Amino acid sequence: MISTANDVTRRSETPTKARRCTFNRKTNTIDIQVTPGYIYQIDLDECATSQGVLDWIHQIHQKAWGPEIMEEFLELIFDHIPSKLWRGV
Repeated sequence: MISTANDVTRRSETPTKARRCTFNRKTNTIDIQVTPGYIYQIDLDECATSQGVLDWIHQIHQKAWGPEIMEEFLELIFDHIPSKLWRGV
């Protein structure tokens, strides 16, 4: 299914559960709200290789809160890691 601009707008206007993973442009990190007041940061400079990304996926998955935020985390990884990394170039 192809998303249109209207689909994207409607999705963003639809009330949803608050996101727990966000991209912090200032620090180049993915910030995960683990509990109120506690942010777990993943430095995207450590995700410069597929091995680095896979290591973080594994580390996050092993956390008690990891599986519930994994989809958000992966969305941000795919949005902020250059696609050439995934093509094996």
